[in-house]
Amino acid sequence: MDPRLKLLSTVSWRSRPIPGERMRTLLRTLAEAGPRGLSAEALIDAIWADDPPEHPSKALQVLVSRTRTQTTAEAIERTTTGYRLALQTADIDLWALDILTTDAEAALTVGDIPRALELARTAIDLGEDSRAVRVIAVATAKQGRHREALPELTRLHEANPFDEKLTAEFLRALAGAKGTPAALQAYADVQTRLAEDLGSSSGPALQAVHQELLAMDEPVRSGVRYAATSLLGRDDDLEQVTGLLSSARLVTIVGPGGLGKTTAMSALRRAWEKEHGSGSVVGLAPSAVAAQVLADDLGIRCENTAKWWQNHLIHGTDFEAGQLVIIDEASLAGTLSLDRITHLAERVGAKALLVGDYGQLQSVDAGGAFGLLVGDRNEAPELVDVHRFTHEWEKTASLALRHGRTQVIDTYLDHHRIHEGEAEAMTDAAYTAWRADRNEGLVSVLIAETRDDVSVLNQRARADLILDGTLKPGREVELNDGTTAGVGDTIITRRNDRRLRNAKDWVRNGDTWTIKDVRDDGSITVRPTGRRFGGSIILPAPYVAEHVDLG
Repeated sequence: MDPRLKLLSTVSWRSRPIPGERMRTLLRTLAEAGPRGLSAEALIDAIWADDPPEHPSKALQVLVSRTRTQTTAEAIERTTTGYRLALQTADIDLWALDILTTDAEAALTVGDIPRALELARTAIDLGEDSRAVRVIAVATAKQGRHREALPELTRLHEANPFDEKLTAEFLRALAGAKGTPAALQAYADVQTRLAEDLGSSSGPALQAVHQELLAMDEPVRSGVRYAATSLLGRDDDLEQVTGLLSSARLVTIVGPGGLGKTTAMSALRRAWEKEHGSGSVVGLAPSAVAAQVLADDLGIRCENTAKWWQNHLIHGTDFEAGQLVIIDEASLAGTLSLDRITHLAERVGAKALLVGDYGQLQSVDAGGAFGLLVGDRNEAPELVDVHRFTHEWEKTASLALRHGRTQVIDTYLDHHRIHEGEAEAMTDAAYTAWRADRNEGLVSVLIAETRDDVSVLNQRARADLILDGTLKPGREVELNDGTTAGVGDTIITRRNDRRLRNAKDWVRNGDTWTIKDVRDDGSITVRPTGRRFGGSIILPAPYVAEHVDLG
């Protein structure tokens, strides 16, 4: 395409520059007005602005005549009120560019990506145009070339931060190029800017892409790779479990805390992947926190059972033949959940390994399946050598407690592990001991019987921290349990919310955080407990008020 009248760079006719600024202004103004043209009065204002000639109408006629001489007599046509360009669309680069870009946008809208790219690139050949650039960037991303499209989409998004459709395409490309967590963090940044700059929230386009990102969300992040050490003397345990897995579709490992179930699973995962390849072990657990612990322990990506099942229903996530599906804390999983997952594993030829303790508290859902499976199987491996305790007597005593043998309480009395007294005195003694441990840098757990007791102890601990200068009084927010918290306080989140996240992690029920900032609107900025840098997440005011407790 070679238009006769070019206006996008040097104004020229058939590649010959048009002399005189006023002739160039006349041609530009008429082109920008479109085929209908402009009135003589409007043209005079555009050309002479605040310095009109003595006889403006006559001056305009002379200028039009001179311009026709530089182009063609038919180029400018007289109308009832003024003048217009009497040329075809293809004769004027500005008009051709607009038509090409409009057609490219239409092709993109109906999903004709190759046509959209062809038209937009032809438009770009005529002259730089932000609409055509946008079409090319979006179309390139829709072809799956996210890394190629991302730089231009990033630039366009930064220049137009409140353009929701453009932002949606930017987020999709970011997810494809750098991963869903990066896109979800960018979405959170957009939400924050909308709230702070416009006092609004995302519209339908952004809400739709947010749902897409949540659906694409990676399972719980990979944990730190477990060191390839020996199985702490449990080679026989590993051999027994692998032997059972070779002949049975479903195997259980039983054992209370401290008997090395995690160590056994780590060794089993390494052995299984050595034979079946990387990625052949799938880790699941009944809760998000348990799934994260499993991921950290085994060095594989893990997910909670409810989210995995949701992914199966919505996105078709499934197991593969030869995979080993490990369900940790299986005694806490509901019977229906276990049945669904083990059935799917059997259907495709995968193996299922349930790990847990039937002596634990059972699932809040209809449960008991793990205990039934163990009771009905003579071959269920059970770990019996306790490793977690320092004193020998504690190993035996803990197993007796697990089996409900009340006489073992005497053993704890003999070793001064149980103290008695009035409720108020015991609460004070427990708090004092916890406080002493904390001052010495020890990790200590203080457990109370009721939620109200927990709230009272939390408020007491916070008051002491303020008094000794550890916490500085300042802006505070009210939490779910009726307490208040400010910068430096430790809090506990009580609801899973994958929408609230940083680049690598998201908010889980039971996670502990340190408050770094309290905002005017009641939202807070938090960081995972123990981290000095990075990992910050903003918890919105409604979440803080309903799902956060003082820690």
